Amino acid sequence: MQDRAPGNAPALPPRTRLDSLTGLRYFGALAVFVTHFVGSGASGYGRIPLIYPQSTYGTHGVTFFFVLSGFVLTWMWKPGGSVATFYWRRVARIMPLHLATSIVALWVFYEPVSRQVFEWGPYLLSLVLLQAWVPHLTPMFPGNTVSWTLSCEAFFYLCYPVLIAVLARRSRRQLLVATIAIVLAAFAWRTYAGLNLTDYMQSWSLRTPVFRIWEFTLGIILALAVRRGLVVRGGVALVAVVLAAWILVYFNVRPLLPGGVADLIVYLDQVVGPLLFAWLIGAAARNDVRGRVSWLASKPMVLLGAWSFAFYLVHYFPLRLSTMAFGPRKASDANIFDLLGMALVATALAAVFYYAIERPAERRLRNLFNRRGSGDADGRTERGTEDRSESQVERAAEEAEHQLR
Repeated sequence: MQDRAPGNAPALPPRTRLDSLTGLRYFGALAVFVTHFVGSGASGYGRIPLIYPQSTYGTHGVTFFFVLSGFVLTWMWKPGGSVATFYWRRVARIMPLHLATSIVALWVFYEPVSRQVFEWGPYLLSLVLLQAWVPHLTPMFPGNTVSWTLSCEAFFYLCYPVLIAVLARRSRRQLLVATIAIVLAAFAWRTYAGLNLTDYMQSWSLRTPVFRIWEFTLGIILALAVRRGLVVRGGVALVAVVLAAWILVYFNVRPLLPGGVADLIVYLDQVVGPLLFAWLIGAAARNDVRGRVSWLASKPMVLLGAWSFAFYLVHYFPLRLSTMAFGPRKASDANIFDLLGMALVATALAAVFYYAIERPAERRLRNLFNRRGSGDADGRTERGTEDRSESQVERAAEEAEHQLR
């Protein structure tokens, strides 16, 4: 593939293993788990004063996955592929586990186990991944609570062939202009929503696929730029320090500032978070491309990363059941031991769902599509390569598309 824009450096090999990104995925899912454990508002198993409220920044784990999804799809992208093959692979990737966990959610999240009253309308919307488009649902997050992010991802996938067709033709300078434009647009809407919408509509509007697609697009642009020779400066450790500093500013410094300035930081966070995650992804990818040894690319981390989609979809099950049975607990630093134990349970449950449902179902659906002759020659060749090598980067590319806050 000649992925080179005028005046830019040659493209990097698009199939370099990106094991560090696979390892990072587990931490993205774990961040969401921690946020749900300590609670947002009145929910949660029990707060841990030592890490609260900073730990609630874990909601941005969803943001990380949206950016990563655009990046890994584009890192693996090759021109001329079949759109039908692309769409079927996305269906094979996310729907089996989504449907399976949605069935479990009927028992976990609704009466008599939980207090939510079941309604068919919202639940069916969640099954077909349309719930993020509709405000005032009861409950607000029907079906499997966390699957609203898949509703966003489904829209991203629908738009991806058009987005990549347009952006792949742009030079790096034009990609920079596009980045500035989408960042400014996101900041403008966040500011407008904060100043003019009710709290509920503000929250809903910031979860809609139409708004969140800018984060996915940011990942696409980053991958195109890196493939064309962009060198991302700074290592993963530096980005982690900067991210930690921003979290401290957001939670510790912001409350001390005048109201207008404090609100500005809230609005800025809507773009600062995704930009920091894009930097993190670029830094980790650079390490892998250059062959640098990273603990994120170790076999245990890659395995945890492979389970992370399942972890994301099942982590709320043990958390909700434990909360209904034993909680909510009083705020205490000792709750961290419950958190660690519950994280281990969720990880084990994720492994079961991964090996029993996610992986075999995806393979069967892919085989079904290929047997019917619907895939193009490029799709068949690519799948044959996957079956022979099972390269970690291809697994990462397929799995990172579905994270899900």
